Amino acid sequence: MEKLYLQYHANPSYNLIYACFGIHFDDIAIKFDADYLRLFSPQSLPIYVNPRNDKIQAFYHHEPEYLTRAQFLDLLRKNSKSIVL
Repeated sequence: MEKLYLQYHANPSYNLIYACFGIHFDDIAIKFDADYLRLFSPQSLPIYVNPRNDKIQAFYHHEPEYLTRAQFLDLLRKNSKSIVL
């Protein structure tokens, strides 16, 4: 968490992007859904910091929640145990 915070804080153009692919299991076969691809930044998610492992997490189905960089950093700083400034 601390490294993520420091990257976002130190570099105004830094942006982490997650890619989620749709997959289906059919017995032992794995099939990819060519029509399902979601790209997003943790800064645009309703996230929370898991107190057990200090990692950011989000729900699977959610509407985007656009935070400014300052709001995102504040959320991380207030809820993380590993960010010591």
